[in-house]
Amino acid sequence: MAVMEFSLRQVSYFLRLVERGSFTQAAEALHITQPALSIAIAQLEKALGASLVDRGTSPLSLTEEGRVFYRYALRVERDLSEAREELGALGAGTAGRLEICMGPSAATPEVGAALATMSADFPGLDIAISLGVAPPALERLADGEFSMYLGTVPDAALIDPRFAITRLAFLRLLLVASPDHPLVTRKRVGLSDLAAAAWIEIGSLEENLPAWSAMFRDAGLNPPQPAINVRNLAIVQTLLGEGHFVTVLPESMIARQLHAGVLAPIAPQRFNWSLPLSLVERQGKPLPAAARQLRTRLLSAFAGAT
Repeated sequence: MAVMEFSLRQVSYFLRLVERGSFTQAAEALHITQPALSIAIAQLEKALGASLVDRGTSPLSLTEEGRVFYRYALRVERDLSEAREELGALGAGTAGRLEICMGPSAATPEVGAALATMSADFPGLDIAISLGVAPPALERLADGEFSMYLGTVPDAALIDPRFAITRLAFLRLLLVASPDHPLVTRKRVGLSDLAAAAWIEIGSLEENLPAWSAMFRDAGLNPPQPAINVRNLAIVQTLLGEGHFVTVLPESMIARQLHAGVLAPIAPQRFNWSLPLSLVERQGKPLPAAARQLRTRLLSAFAGAT
């Protein structure tokens, strides 16, 4: 059976159609007529031998085949974008778009300084930062959604052949709460006090801090069940300000809040935890020029901090 070819232009048209949600809006965005767009999508479907779009719904929806093709089409567009950036960087310096993902633990002064200097040195560079936690963020990285992930990774990721992982630092963790929390003013805080406290969980304490639950079990206590799971640090700080919750956060991340008296540390017995901060990239996939620049600056910043 003869195989029909399709063009990158048709793939781009399909992606814009999905983004806009209708043939009319997509055609306007592409500056072509709606019939021309319809013909291009029909030709793409014929070449693939599959129906991609359910034309009987409003707003437009994808068929199961369309959802599968959409994932691969995104990868193609991102890979081509990275190729253009790489080629452009050879002759004209770093420009284009840098896409990274950061976990809560990556909100450190070193990361902030590296991103700030990147922005200052390369005004033509568009830096896009999405938020996420591992392991879901690592699957997004594997799919090519961004160039690198900065954050804490579970032990299983360390042996995953899809990723190359560079340890940047070990961040000292503090158990913190509002200055008004009863445990802050208590001279002696035991594990039973912590087990009874209302905890905020950021990501997964079990995965990121295996010693957390083990510490309670070794003392014959059930580990506390987190009252709230939050991925947004601004919300975490708002909740802590209510005076009811406790959580663990990297000291470097909350140094200003501690100095200003917005947050206060709790000092229980046997509390000496650290959180590894890692840079994760796809194994065997060269980083775009801007991502390589950021990687170099991050390594330098954390080397100077040790």
